[in-house]
Amino acid sequence: MNREKIIEFLLELGCFAKFRNQSISDWQHVMANSDFHGLTESDHNIEYELAYYAPSKCIDCNLVFYTKNNEPCAILALYLLETNGVWSFSLAGKPIEPIQFLNHVTSKERKRISKAVIHVLFEFSKNHDLGEFTCHGYNMSKNASISEWYLACAQYAQTIKLNHQIYIDLSQDLDEIKNNFRKSYKPLIGKALGLWNSAILGPKEITNEHWREFRELHYTVSGCRNTRSEKSWVSQLSHIRSGQAFLITLRDEAHKLIGGGFFYHTRDHASYATAAYDRTLFDKPLGHLTQWIAIKELKRLGVKLYTIGLLPFKHSMPTPSEKDFNIALFKSGFSNTVRIQYVFGFKA
Repeated sequence: MNREKIIEFLLELGCFAKFRNQSISDWQHVMANSDFHGLTESDHNIEYELAYYAPSKCIDCNLVFYTKNNEPCAILALYLLETNGVWSFSLAGKPIEPIQFLNHVTSKERKRISKAVIHVLFEFSKNHDLGEFTCHGYNMSKNASISEWYLACAQYAQTIKLNHQIYIDLSQDLDEIKNNFRKSYKPLIGKALGLWNSAILGPKEITNEHWREFRELHYTVSGCRNTRSEKSWVSQLSHIRSGQAFLITLRDEAHKLIGGGFFYHTRDHASYATAAYDRTLFDKPLGHLTQWIAIKELKRLGVKLYTIGLLPFKHSMPTPSEKDFNIALFKSGFSNTVRIQYVFGFKA
């Protein structure tokens, strides 16, 4: 599949762009000069996603956009993924996130670029018989206005659904954050502190042996060693060593690893990426302590936003499973903020 057609289609609409892997310095320029450093566009997240998928099933289409003066002004995280024989535009199997613009880009330019991108993704999908693609839209600005990206999606989408995303606003005081926890969690955290020996493993603390132990626990819990590629595990370890992630471990009195959680972060944004806990101890507080330690560490690092996950309801699409409900119920007990996440669907 010829990804260069994407650039050609954009140029026909007067929109100049390059692929990230052809202009990494320009991508990093936009990231460095953005008010918010998101995880989606971070170098280490992109590296992980490309490592996670087999090259034959994933095409890197991350885009950098330019002004008429040839200055980088915006970026879009984007991939072509093949799933069960069907190719489609995606963000690591999830809806495409909004374009990240630099502040100086005018509303007129944002509108022009946003509409061009949606149009090109739709036309490329039609010409190559691709599957449906979806895009996220939000209404989160201080003046409650709707973004140019949102308007472009709403104008051309065939379907609009909504989800509810839960996260923690880390700008609040730590005591205030903890006060918002579900009432039952506070004594459970206290109990866990007396049961387990915890550690935060960052660049100075992590060793190959620590990582091997965590992987073995993950394999045991999942019951499978082929959940993802070797390269993806190597990538995650490299992110800890470069200060872009950390691993929290829980051990029993015999120093046996009984739980762990891996957390990505940028300067401003964090996510709970991977976890594994001894299934024989599910009646004990494990994840509660991991979350509390992670929140304190992210607060110490100055991170602004910790995305926890989605809060499903009975009307959510697709219909959530009982497992989805249980996981969301646990996570929502830590959250202090919920935002609406619109999902726009496009089928050529």
